[in-house]
Amino acid sequence: MIYLRRTLEKEILKASKRFKAVMVSGMRRVGKSTMLKFLCAENRTCVSLDDLLASELAADARGEFFRRYPAPVLVDEMQRVPELCLEVKELADSSDERGRVWLCGSQRFSMMQNIPDSLAGRLACFELLPVSLYERQDKAFEQKPYLPPGNLDRGALTPQTLEETWRIIWQGSWPEVIRATPKKRNLFFQGLLQAHIDRDVVRSGIRNLPGYQKFLTILASRIGRELQLNAVAAEAGVAVQTVKQWLSVAESSGIIYLLPPFSENVGKTVIKRPKLFFTDTGFAAWLCNVPSAEALRNAYNSGSFFENFVIVELLKSWIHNGEQPHFHYYRDTRFHEIDLLIFDGVEYHPVAIKATESPQASMVKAFDNIKGNHIKRGSGALICLTKEPRYLSSDVVAHSIWDI
Repeated sequence: MIYLRRTLEKEILKASKRFKAVMVSGMRRVGKSTMLKFLCAENRTCVSLDDLLASELAADARGEFFRRYPAPVLVDEMQRVPELCLEVKELADSSDERGRVWLCGSQRFSMMQNIPDSLAGRLACFELLPVSLYERQDKAFEQKPYLPPGNLDRGALTPQTLEETWRIIWQGSWPEVIRATPKKRNLFFQGLLQAHIDRDVVRSGIRNLPGYQKFLTILASRIGRELQLNAVAAEAGVAVQTVKQWLSVAESSGIIYLLPPFSENVGKTVIKRPKLFFTDTGFAAWLCNVPSAEALRNAYNSGSFFENFVIVELLKSWIHNGEQPHFHYYRDTRFHEIDLLIFDGVEYHPVAIKATESPQASMVKAFDNIKGNHIKRGSGALICLTKEPRYLSSDVVAHSIWDI
């Protein structure tokens, strides 16, 4: 498999010159280890806690671990023995050298909970998501954090056909599946699900494994919708508290992304439930047994899958550049909705997402609902499937997903 350069590479190398330790988290098989090993200098020790001897040493004799695997070192599968973070602190304190320790793991929450407070300011944390559109086209270092352009300028991506766009949405964006045959794609997702259950779900204490797998399928059928715990619990046949536990596991493993609602200074009429998305639309389509890209394009919820795809691609543009995205959605009890609000630190930029080739000004009418609420609104966009960008108003542009 040919290695695809990742946008995050440059941020890791810069951070390694400033911080004593660097941590990269992300879903299983998303390419974290491959990327870090690609960046490793010849003198960096590489060890995985999937190795039985290494994990036993880390768990039972942590003080000896970094003598056996001296710095500079890359420790993979860090979530297996998160307590090792205590030894990382001691290693960081023992020298002023930068970039001594690189950590890699699939469960960011469990790793972060074990990081000593004294590592604050010494540890740089990053997250790697599946392959972005820019990375697919070998333009990883041309991608910038997305904000609505406010003009008709186009990005660096080479536009693709409508058929190819839906193929990508259905196919998935893991490095191992972007060029895989349908059969190999299905086998990959089957293995990914099994690894998630064996390594994440079981270790979290969940025993109802068939129930959890059904729960993931239920979530996949609800992408792009408000997360209603009671409805999910009823469909899964379990208690709401069980759903909360299962959601925590799915979120900490990177399977799902919960887009928070916007509620700043707009009264009490705003919906306060998050919207549910999957970090990869291919995996969600596989869980829903959608057999082909054409079937997904014609499905009743194709618009939700397109919205999910766009939201995650915009997330990648921020996260892979080492930036913290401030994303929200807006919906009120009068059914006015803005699919995405991006806060740039000063202004809120509204974004509508529609799987249409014919954008209309009426599709962004809801943008007016955040005016006059002590909120400074920036340029907006309608991201869709149009071939050419066009103005919908003086500060709102309709453009293709290939123009992000």
